[in-house]
Amino acid sequence: MAPGIGVLYLFELAFLVSAIFKITKLGLIKTYPFWILVALILITPIPAALTKGPGLAANRLAIMMPFIQILSAFGGISLFYKLSQVLGKNLNILAITVIVIASLTSFVDRYFYHSPIVVAPHMSYGWDKAAQYLGLVSPNYEKIIVSHEFSEPQIFIGFFLKEDPVFFQQQSKKWLQYEISGLKFVDQLGEYSLGKYEFRRINYPSDSRGDNILLVGKEEELPLDKNILKQINYPDGKPAIRISKSGLGVL
Repeated sequence: MAPGIGVLYLFELAFLVSAIFKITKLGLIKTYPFWILVALILITPIPAALTKGPGLAANRLAIMMPFIQILSAFGGISLFYKLSQVLGKNLNILAITVIVIASLTSFVDRYFYHSPIVVAPHMSYGWDKAAQYLGLVSPNYEKIIVSHEFSEPQIFIGFFLKEDPVFFQQQSKKWLQYEISGLKFVDQLGEYSLGKYEFRRINYPSDSRGDNILLVGKEEELPLDKNILKQINYPDGKPAIRISKSGLGVL
C-alpha cells in the first residue's frame, strides 16, 4: 500500500537475474519443474488483470509471490556462493547484511511516515474520530445526514459506533433494493438509512435550514462557516470530513 514501492525489494532483482543465469547454465530450462514454475507465474496475474477500480491493490497479486520467491531464493543462494568466492564469505555476509538493512530501513520510513499522508484519502481516513464525535452529540439531533460521497459510510457508522449487529442486519435488509435496481454497491442508492442516520447526497442550502439536523460531508459539500462543529483533517492538513449543524441545531 506504499506508493512507489512494489511487492519485492529492489535488491531481489539481482537474485532473479542470478536465478535465470544459473537455470540456463545448468540446463534446467529444459526441465518440467522449471516450466511449471514459469506457467504458474504467468497464469496468476490473469484474475488481477481482469479486475478494475480505483485504489492500490497489490494484494491481488499475492498468489504470485510464492513462485517469484522460489526463483528469488534460488538466485540468492547462487549469488551468495559466487560472491563468497570473489569477496570472501565474511565480507560477502557483511555486504548483504548492509544492503538488506538499508532496504528495510527505506521501506519502514516510506511505509510508516510517508505512505499514510499519500494514501489517507484512499483509505477513508478520519472516520474513527468522526464517529467518536457523532456518538457524543447525536442524542441532541433528530436526524443525521451523511453524504454517500463517502464510500459505504454506513459501515463506518455501524463499526465505530458499535451498533447492535441485530439492529444493523435488520436495517440492512432494506438496502438490498440496490440489487433489485441492478446496482453494484449500496451507496449507489439515492437514499437509505440506519436508524437516525440518513445516507444520501447533501443539498446544503435546503438541508442546512432543517430543524435539529447534523450534516456529515466533504469539504466541497459543506462550506466553512459558523455552523461547522467539527472538522477532521488528513495528515497533510487538508479537510477530510466536516460535521455541520442545521441553522436551528444545538451543540
